Amino acid sequence: MKRAHATAIAEGFIGTDDSSLVERMGGRVRCVQSPRDNLKVTVPEDLRPVTAILLGRMAEGEDLPHVQ
Repeated sequence: MKRAHATAIAEGFIGTDDSSLVERMGGRVRCVQSPRDNLKVTVPEDLRPVTAILLGRMAEGEDLPHVQ
């Protein structure tokens, strides 16, 4: 993912999303099932509902995924 973004930046390519950058480099993209509340954060306005979801999960004691 980091390499796909770095390559796109270096070549001045603007993709529609992360998968388009990976596919452009010849990589494979897989779709996996996830909860319906697994929202894509694209614009700053997306942060409010995502924050609410994460706070709800934390209040319920749910383990949150580790992001690197």
